Amino acid sequence: SLNPCVLDEKDCYASHIVVVTKVTDSSVTFHDPGLPPQENREVAKEIFEKAMTPPAKEDTNVIALRKRD
Repeated sequence: SLNPCVLDEKDCYASHIVVVTKVTDSSVTFHDPGLPPQENREVAKEIFEKAMTPPAKEDTNVIALRKRD
């Protein structure tokens, strides 16, 4: 899960699920369902990784899926 406050440069914490669609050396693109919804949102990889860091280590969760060819 991500902290959307980090993505929106706010000083708060929330837990939020997104669907990652592309990762490059410098950025992450994802579908963000929440308010407002944003399709193909792209942020710097450094910001995305910071948003993945919860205030408590035990709060971390990641679900990964891959489409088979």
